[in-house]
Amino acid sequence: MATIPQVIIPRRGLSVAVPRWLVGLRDRSVTFWLLSVSLAVAALAHGVNMGGYPAFSLADDEGIYVGQALAVLNGQGLAPYTYTYDHAPGGWVQLALWYLGTGGPGTFGTPIDSGRVLMLLVHLGSAALLFAVARRLGASRVAGAVAVLLFSLSPIAVFFQRMVLLDNFMVFWLLVSLLLLLRPSSRAGTIGAGVAFGIALLSKETALIALPVYGALLIRRAGWRQAVLWAAAVTITCLPYPLYALARGELWPVRDPYLPYVVANDALARPSLLGTLIWQLTRYGGGFWNIENHFFWYLRHDWLWRDATLLAVGTAAMLANLLRGLRGDRRLIVAAACGLVTIAYLARGGVVFGFYVVLLVPFLALNAALLLDVA
Repeated sequence: MATIPQVIIPRRGLSVAVPRWLVGLRDRSVTFWLLSVSLAVAALAHGVNMGGYPAFSLADDEGIYVGQALAVLNGQGLAPYTYTYDHAPGGWVQLALWYLGTGGPGTFGTPIDSGRVLMLLVHLGSAALLFAVARRLGASRVAGAVAVLLFSLSPIAVFFQRMVLLDNFMVFWLLVSLLLLLRPSSRAGTIGAGVAFGIALLSKETALIALPVYGALLIRRAGWRQAVLWAAAVTITCLPYPLYALARGELWPVRDPYLPYVVANDALARPSLLGTLIWQLTRYGGGFWNIENHFFWYLRHDWLWRDATLLAVGTAAMLANLLRGLRGDRRLIVAAACGLVTIAYLARGGVVFGFYVVLLVPFLALNAALLLDVA
């Protein structure tokens, strides 16, 4: 007769045999309640007064992306004006699909109000993914919940993650891809991770900075064949974007590649995908060695003012986790590397805006939570 697997649990000098499935059920129950409470706190922090703070800015990025989503929804194209490939359209296409699926842009008030409802759902999804990623990287359940709370309660997160920004879509899909890469390797998981990374790239091109970390993680865990499969999934997902530009005759720069926009009355001057990418990559933000560059300016005058604690603790935790990973658990290197490459990108001396810090916040929270387990 088959025996039921049991776990011996000591109770004041006695050994009590408990079925293994019951222990697993208890563990899953504790995990469920920890995550549920953390997400409830996140929902309150981001949901209360999300239509009033921060204030709407129709002329800034939030208003621009909402306007572009409305253009897609109304069949006007990718933008209500000549589309100049300043960003890939994946983010506002997702916003347009949200409008379509919820009955229109005015379902929750103004189009920006409706967009912010989507941002709340995107944040909750990202928080749940961050919890799962932390657990995959060896964090305890409590540490995973701490990661969610740091990610949700930081004043930086409350301010920027409520806004309708492409960066919030990008973070969600990057976390989807990372979680799939950290699961036991399979073809379906690898393809799914590649598709998610491709959607992140189509949401905002900044996702490209995670490519070295994700690629190295996949090669180490699953080998070169799986890495090639992942790269193929990323390429196929992103391929419609350059094909769209090619079909419109707007892939190659016709004039000076540093002038990608329509200028004067020159019939040959037209938007160019590659020309705009060159322009984006060469936008000057003060230079790497300049203490007054965009990164250090926002660090001193905005980000540290909003949440110096998370920035300081998270950065110190990245360095500590990197050292811990080199000496033992290699999984910690993944969390540290994701944060450090993001800091390197922000500090490169190119153009930086305040909301660029959105990509850094989940990795600050993740590293701080992983270091918490040491205590």
